[in-house]
Amino acid sequence: MVSSDYYTKTMQFDDINYKLASQAEQEAIYAKYCNFLNHFEHDVEIQFSFQNKIIDINEFRKYIELPKRTDQKQFADIREEYEEMLLNQLEKGSNGIRQIKYLTFGVHESNFKKAKIMLERTELEITKIFKSMKVVSHTLNGYERLKLLKESMHPCQTVSFNFDWKKRYQSGMSVKDYIAPTSMDFGRLRSFRMGSTYGASYYIYIDAAEISDRIIEDIMAIDSNIHVNIHTHSMEQQKALNFVSKKLTNANEVKVRKQQKAAELGHDGDILSMDLLNDISAAQNIYQDLSQRNNRFFITTLLVTAYSKNPSELPGIEKDIASVLQKYKCELRPLDDMQEEGAMSSLPIGINKVEINRSFTTIELAAFMPFTTQELFMPYSTYYGLNSISNNMILLNRKSLKSGNGLILGLPGGGKSFAAKREISDTFFRTSDYIIICDPESEYTALTQKLGGTVIDISATSKNHINPFDISLKSYEKGDDPVAVKSQFILSMCEAAIGEINAGEKSVIDRCLKKIYDKYFRNPVPENMPIFEDLYNELRNTDSKHAQNVADGLELYVTGSLSIFNHRTNIDIDSRVVCFDIKKLSEHLHKIGILIITDFVWNRVSDGRDNKKSTWYYIDEFHRILEDQLTAVYTKDMWKRFRKWHALPTGITQNVSDFLISPQAESILKNSQFVYMLEQAAGDREILAAHLNISPQQLEYVTDSGEGEGLIYFNGTIIPFKDKFPKNTLIYKLITTKASDDT
Repeated sequence: MVSSDYYTKTMQFDDINYKLASQAEQEAIYAKYCNFLNHFEHDVEIQFSFQNKIIDINEFRKYIELPKRTDQKQFADIREEYEEMLLNQLEKGSNGIRQIKYLTFGVHESNFKKAKIMLERTELEITKIFKSMKVVSHTLNGYERLKLLKESMHPCQTVSFNFDWKKRYQSGMSVKDYIAPTSMDFGRLRSFRMGSTYGASYYIYIDAAEISDRIIEDIMAIDSNIHVNIHTHSMEQQKALNFVSKKLTNANEVKVRKQQKAAELGHDGDILSMDLLNDISAAQNIYQDLSQRNNRFFITTLLVTAYSKNPSELPGIEKDIASVLQKYKCELRPLDDMQEEGAMSSLPIGINKVEINRSFTTIELAAFMPFTTQELFMPYSTYYGLNSISNNMILLNRKSLKSGNGLILGLPGGGKSFAAKREISDTFFRTSDYIIICDPESEYTALTQKLGGTVIDISATSKNHINPFDISLKSYEKGDDPVAVKSQFILSMCEAAIGEINAGEKSVIDRCLKKIYDKYFRNPVPENMPIFEDLYNELRNTDSKHAQNVADGLELYVTGSLSIFNHRTNIDIDSRVVCFDIKKLSEHLHKIGILIITDFVWNRVSDGRDNKKSTWYYIDEFHRILEDQLTAVYTKDMWKRFRKWHALPTGITQNVSDFLISPQAESILKNSQFVYMLEQAAGDREILAAHLNISPQQLEYVTDSGEGEGLIYFNGTIIPFKDKFPKNTLIYKLITTKASDDT
């Protein structure tokens, strides 16, 4: 309740990518926004509030600083470099200014119950239309509204707000005591003071025939603490038609009188002033819009209030705003002797004390488009570059998604591996999560070693061994038989080794597996863990044709030249960062190797869930994993199930067309809410545009783009980015894959 018979609600709403949308998409957004405005009945007051809030840079740094970790002292050199890079990137953008958008709407009612019903109905309609436009909105509760009012009345300060209704009653303080500054001075002609902040209020005078949809955007782009407010309400339709009709009649009467007077003087009666002709034409168009084109008639006040800690800075801010408006044939006019009214009308409470009005039809008012460029900035999250449009930092938390699965796509040399290694570094410093890498080109070795991780060389000549029969009793969900779970994996591995196996062969393998694990379960020590040879021997000792057939097929992998997986694990697989180097893995062993890595990942994911840690799994040259049906099915299963296990797989590949050849790829793409796109080939651009709903304007950012430039798809939001990492650092040398950077 704002007054005895006036009640309001306030919603905060996010931006959408109107500026980057195609012409057709912009027209669709514009049409929906017109529909949005038309939903407000004549008895609903509306206030749009656009606030530039300058945030204390020291406060803002807390959003991007790496958490203090006592277990990372040995990585201090690259950790400090990385943190310094983040701070430098912060200074390049305008993240120190936070742009926030609010919509306040109010109704005049005699009692609270009626007002509540009307406001809730209006809120439901607004939310529904916002959702159709993919606009995220949030209705502020009482506490949040009071906090917003306090921040609005202390615009150049970082204020704390510790309000409690019970304590207020006990203390005898009013709500105003909690939110208002200690003093205010409105004695000046063109400025005012609220507490330690100085401000100046203005109104926007518009005389242009057409209104640009960039006015609000360009004003808010000024690097100053500025609040823009649009107060508006529609006139009852019949009343509006009568009003415009009267205006048109009056203008035509003036026209007739002037023509008569011209005739009396012997002049040409058709020669009339342009102002009069424009007035008549405008009135005719408005009447037509109202009567035939589903437009409403809005009475509107446009206000701008600038704030600064130093009053001497206000004239400079005024000049910047006036310069923007001049481009669009508008004027910034000071509210002489009305600074208090201007300041109070700039508070998001739905009250307008400045009755300097301008009338607009729906299509005219919609030109003050509240949407421009969407930002992706989630405090205390991973850095992904700078927004190519606003130059602001992009910070994202993939764990916040319903499915944090991801893809990194781009042509060779575009920066795919670099992007993956930068995310790995950030994740390592910012979390205690597990990180696993499947590395087909030995590109991640240096970074893994620098982070104290384990590099596992899987090849016929390697001295590193992982036992595919390793089993961890705690790695399986409660109620599951660990041997039954492991049996599924061993059956797949046998199939990868010897080809398709029939039902009888599967049964005999399953029976033999149970026998060879008995010894380990009786005494679960490492030397009792079975290996490939134990299964082979058990099969040989089984009097069954099926058993002998399987044993014959497995002999090459037990006693033959491909026996690299017939060993017990002899390396540290408990390291937080594990990199599987499969560059030297032969084609014959590739499928089995991938299955063994996948099994290891599943075990680590299960352990991580028990330890409340996420597991990040990176698969480079991802399309190769999907070329084989068996490994592709395992991978698709991973993409579908990992979400429940707090794991985040990431596929890294070059050509989307090659990737989508696999029948499993479609499901993988649909289950990836994070896609990091660098430069794309022409055909791949078309595929991505169709799958991710990317506009032609957005596709330009992955067409002949520079190194480290592209698009980020994050849960339906698409943002262009640029990632220019400083090259004179140790961490850059660890994560770059360019040969020219090795010198």
